[in-house]
Amino acid sequence: MHFGTFLRNKYAMVSLAILTGLLIGLGMVMFLNPPTLANVEHPYIAPSLVQPQTTTANSLNSNSLTTSSPHPAATTISPAKGSPIVVENQQPGSGQWQIGLPGFRIADDSAQQIKGYASATSVDKGQPISFYVTVNPAQSYTIDVYRIGWYGGTGGRLLQHLGPFEGVSHPPCPVDSTTGLTACDWAGSYTLTVPDTWTSGIFMAVLTNNQKYQNYIIFVVRDDARKADLLYQQSVTTYQANNNYPNDTTTGKSLNDYNSYGSNTMAGGPRAVKVSFDRPYKDNGSGDFLRWEVNFVRWLERGGYDVSYSTDLDTHSHGARLRNYKGFLSVGHDAYWSAEMRTAVEQARDAGVHYASSALTPRIGTSGSSRRRAAWLIA
Repeated sequence: MHFGTFLRNKYAMVSLAILTGLLIGLGMVMFLNPPTLANVEHPYIAPSLVQPQTTTANSLNSNSLTTSSPHPAATTISPAKGSPIVVENQQPGSGQWQIGLPGFRIADDSAQQIKGYASATSVDKGQPISFYVTVNPAQSYTIDVYRIGWYGGTGGRLLQHLGPFEGVSHPPCPVDSTTGLTACDWAGSYTLTVPDTWTSGIFMAVLTNNQKYQNYIIFVVRDDARKADLLYQQSVTTYQANNNYPNDTTTGKSLNDYNSYGSNTMAGGPRAVKVSFDRPYKDNGSGDFLRWEVNFVRWLERGGYDVSYSTDLDTHSHGARLRNYKGFLSVGHDAYWSAEMRTAVEQARDAGVHYASSALTPRIGTSGSSRRRAAWLIA
């Protein structure tokens, strides 16, 4: 899907230590207090060291979530004992979803020891999603697919081990000299058909090559057929806007000046005016998820809330689905919205759906097919 026109303007970043869902002009503020990190030695996150904090009485009453809106009656959303999230988090977890643990190293964008991306940002249960992987030098690799949640504090659960596969080294992804667009066209490495038994959530595919270098491919598994209490929106448009893969201080470009390199584009500087989802995320491959969103997801699932997951591209393309839920959550640094996304949220609000968001200002437009996805920025 050709993905949107990004309009540059200033925005406030939202701390996950205290999530504030501020809905500008739409009549609702909802406060949540997810866990914070303490004494973390791992460069990204150590799940066993993340301890949930007790929330304040005016934000959560015990473990119930109370929201307000322009509608006369408030809605209270409480943990659901029999929800798929509760059942899922009773399964044995594993901290091995973290990359760079002892005995392993995190691949970088310069050497490209192992990097990858997916054919889509989300996939419904029972449907296929393809992975595109490069290794340097050519060697075997494996893929371990983890679902992120609470799982007794371990933070993830291994759902499937794939491989080993014989990897190939792909050439550098071409850069358009005018727009700065970096779009890879790698051959597909593996297609996963998501089992119907998997619970909706945020999934991280851990890529590990024979030399023990690792990287992530991140994607959402949806459950379009089920109506949950809450819908969580992953902020992949913002991930891609900030993505300067390859972050090699030489050629990588995002939609920002501060982390773009190489020759000037039509913008008058090195930044791109167009970026593509057909490329890995920079550095460890997780986008902005481990920086802005992971702790909130862990907090939700530890609390047992009945939540289903999607991305903002899903909100853009299938906004009517928001009306299947009692509440809609846009958390972290969710900065890039299309007019269609905003309209979908407003229509859901008018239908009685409560929501929390950090920004609803339209900045992007979308067009094109579901396979080729790009985003462009105008000054």
